[in-house]
Amino acid sequence: LGNYTIIRIALLGKVVRVTRLFRVVKNFRHFRLMAMTGAWQPLFWGCIVLVAFIFLFALLTTQLVEIALAKKVEAGEKVPGEVLEFYGSLDKSMVSLFMGITGGLPWKHLLDPLQAVSPGISNLVFLAYIFVMTFGVLNTVSAVYIDGLLHCSDQSRFVAMSESALFCADKYAELKQIFQARDLNNNGRITYVEFSDAIHHPDTQELLGTLHFEAHTIMALFRLLEDETDCCSVRIDEFIRCLQALQEGGINILLMSTLVFRGQTLLKNISRNADMMEKHFSKVEDGIHNVEAENMELLTAHRHQHEQADA
Repeated sequence: LGNYTIIRIALLGKVVRVTRLFRVVKNFRHFRLMAMTGAWQPLFWGCIVLVAFIFLFALLTTQLVEIALAKKVEAGEKVPGEVLEFYGSLDKSMVSLFMGITGGLPWKHLLDPLQAVSPGISNLVFLAYIFVMTFGVLNTVSAVYIDGLLHCSDQSRFVAMSESALFCADKYAELKQIFQARDLNNNGRITYVEFSDAIHHPDTQELLGTLHFEAHTIMALFRLLEDETDCCSVRIDEFIRCLQALQEGGINILLMSTLVFRGQTLLKNISRNADMMEKHFSKVEDGIHNVEAENMELLTAHRHQHEQADA
């Protein structure tokens, strides 16, 4: 029983190792991309097209060689051995033509036997094959495969970003709640002292670890965003948004996000001040109208008094 227990523990350890290996492989985005079925479908159909073209040209070349060899046999001439070696049958012709476009043999070595038996139309067919396959079919197959690979890469990147965004959204919400709990003034801003206390808490450290942030990076970001005119504090919403930008795209997106957020904040403040000024101007305008009305009433009453005195 003791031996069986040891064996089971050893098997369990192997299962755990394999599970960890799959988790590590799951993070290898390029490996998963190469293993995706959608990335290999264009290559598969490209190979089908390639084989079809090789088959058509090999069939035509083999028939031309067969006709030329028949004429040489009737004339009693010697048949070159290289012709039979490279173009003696349909499968040999296909292999020879395949080697001619993939570097298996220089295509000049494949052209010489054709010139020996049929220097006219066979040469033209072979050169047309080299031109069409090199500049047409191979480039087309490569372009289609690369396009399919890029398409799969975009899909994989979009799925990865979506999963990461869903995972990080909850973490950023928790981080925002931690900062809001440290905001003693309840004004949506956090000072450096409050921020430092929150950052060095063990729960916050663990949360930042899941987001792949280090404490010194967070502190440097705070120093970048702090407002010296407001007790060296930072808006919590702005800080969370900048953290997301830093995680998604680096310093360039961080700076752009910061500018956009501060621009939006400035526009809101301008709009708020404009509304307040409009209300004040409205009150001043109403006051002017009231004063004018009172002055008109006084002038009218004064005029009536003069008229009564004259009467």
